[in-house]
Amino acid sequence: MQNRRLKYREFDPHDSELKGCDITFFHHIADSQLGNTIQQPEHSNILMVSDQKQFLQQGGMISLQQQDQRIEITINRTAVERSQLYFSALLYQLAQVFEEGDEESEGRR
Repeated sequence: MQNRRLKYREFDPHDSELKGCDITFFHHIADSQLGNTIQQPEHSNILMVSDQKQFLQQGGMISLQQQDQRIEITINRTAVERSQLYFSALLYQLAQVFEEGDEESEGRR
């Protein structure tokens, strides 16, 4: 993490202030609140990760889903390209790729 400090804090979905965050993990947040938070332009350079089912369809960047005894990583390539973030080729090799607007893309490597 290049000498950055890790700080945990609870996110209040009614206060969409994520200023100062580099990574945000969403867990147990209503889909309507999640979509509103993700779509705010000032959050475009924050890495957004979740374990919620519809996260990628709402514009999130990385989805973590448990399959049997493994955690599967899926990357929303469209959301990443919109952001100011860059992922290594190795991460794309490890993950499945989702592209917004292409329902068949989920699960592609």
